[in-house]
Amino acid sequence: MATVSKDANAVLSGVSPEARAYAIANAPGSNLTSGEARRLTSEFLAANSGAATQVYSAPNIAQTTTAPVAAPNLSDPFGLYNYYMNTPDITAAKESAKTAQAQLLERTKAAREQQQALGQNLQSTNRIRGNQQNAQQLATNDIQALNEAYTLAASNVDALTSTAKEKLAIAEQSRNEIKSLIAQTGGKAGISYADTYESAVKKAKKYEDKVAKEAKKDAETSALKEMALTAGVSTKGKSSKDIRKALEKLAKKDRGIKDELDQLKIKAAKADIAKTLNGETEKPLSIDTTDKGVQELLQQAVNSGDSWDTIATNLQGKVNLSPGSLADRYLRYRFLGEDDNNEFTPNK
Repeated sequence: MATVSKDANAVLSGVSPEARAYAIANAPGSNLTSGEARRLTSEFLAANSGAATQVYSAPNIAQTTTAPVAAPNLSDPFGLYNYYMNTPDITAAKESAKTAQAQLLERTKAAREQQQALGQNLQSTNRIRGNQQNAQQLATNDIQALNEAYTLAASNVDALTSTAKEKLAIAEQSRNEIKSLIAQTGGKAGISYADTYESAVKKAKKYEDKVAKEAKKDAETSALKEMALTAGVSTKGKSSKDIRKALEKLAKKDRGIKDELDQLKIKAAKADIAKTLNGETEKPLSIDTTDKGVQELLQQAVNSGDSWDTIATNLQGKVNLSPGSLADRYLRYRFLGEDDNNEFTPNK
């Protein structure tokens, strides 16, 4: 194994352990100079592309297996930027580039100072010129190696940064999509930045279906109340179910009354036809046809215990029994309890 000079050791202190081992193992002689160290580390970086060496180094692999990196927090835009743009590999690459640049600047400065010192030496002109040429050649080799190392390190930073920017753009797009869904649902769908876009869409759809169902129910309730008010049914303190039952009961009652009146008219008509066919003639009756006389006649008939059917049959053709007539209103009052205008109800 080659001996590492003090200057070469300073060069190798700024590279990865893999690059250091490569330089020492491939030293051309028994002593590894600073110039050879720079050349060999540059050669190693070129062959191994720098980024892969850092990403797949033993410490990084151990960190990944024992402490996996948490998912990015999409709710924090600044944290999202740091998550992708200030990763350990990018930070390490920037430090390597910074170190390589510092070494390049330091060696360039040292070479310039060395040339100036040789020019002030009192040795012979030829010897001074020879020393300057040797020193300049050595400095040129060192500077070239350092420049190559810096170029590779800077390229590594650019590559890692470019990839990080692409990942950041994808993450920001996902953040904007989820943010839009949160705004669209007013923050009431339970969507968070921890959701994937697909799960956020499902939550938004579920919330919108719920809102539509509630809106439909409210519209039906409003229409039901309007129908109840039109029919004279009170809605105060009643649920939609109670209002619906009240309307159904009212409709059933109206149908029953109509059917009963229709049956009475049919029976009366049949009775008239039967009398005509049998040649029967009605004896003329002398009755009071005034409202008071008709009401008294109907009152006597009801008080006698006759049914609505019997009363209507007996009075057919004698008094007006058409719907809405005095007789019709009075019979409704006595048999059905209907007296909307308090026409027959005794005053209290």
